[in-house]
Amino acid sequence: MNDSIVRIRNAVQYVRSSPSRLQKFKNAVEHERIESHSIVILDVPTRWNSTYLMLSTALKFQKAFDRLLDDDARYGLYFSELDSGKNRVGPPKEDDWDNAKVFVQFLHVFYDITLKFSASLSVTSNMFFHELCSIATELNTLANSGDYLLGEMAAAMKYKFDKYWGKIEDLNKLLIIALVLDPRSIHLENEGDMGKVNENVDFRLERLKKFKQMKEKKNFVDLKNEVERDWNDYFLR
Repeated sequence: MNDSIVRIRNAVQYVRSSPSRLQKFKNAVEHERIESHSIVILDVPTRWNSTYLMLSTALKFQKAFDRLLDDDARYGLYFSELDSGKNRVGPPKEDDWDNAKVFVQFLHVFYDITLKFSASLSVTSNMFFHELCSIATELNTLANSGDYLLGEMAAAMKYKFDKYWGKIEDLNKLLIIALVLDPRSIHLENEGDMGKVNENVDFRLERLKKFKQMKEKKNFVDLKNEVERDWNDYFLR
């Protein structure tokens, strides 16, 4: 997987290294009739989210990179040059693009959740419980997807996930309070209808108790399904 990422990174680096190379790439994009308002971007190797963006963008231009091998002789020669005394790997092949698709699929859910929690102008603490369930469910789904590569990555990530979030009693209690008291899920008929508020709080506390019980059994898939079903039954009735 790492070699595939490096090959794609080197291809993107070539395109972004000079205006003339970028123009030839744009010509290849035009010839392949690829419609996109974006262009390839180079990542920061130590930042996974920037690598996700690089790969997800580069995948849109796979045919343009393939065409560049025929249209730009220097592109092929670029990969025969030494890079820090070592052979530069590339260009990316079909297997590399397939690996990139798997990697992007794996990181997509984490990228979206990271964006939600990076917001500085909106409250996010009340979403924590739901997103925690989403991550756990996604990891379990990927780990049992039958795809060897996805399964390996998901299993490794799940190990770290359980290390940090394996004990519900260690969860920051303020996050639980934010979930229970989230006013957006409380619908009052009248201003003084506190009975509805109390019922809502009791319902959420019951859900949290069930979450703890099922978490101890490591059954996140059942947890996710049941929580969503009960939530819908309660708020859509």
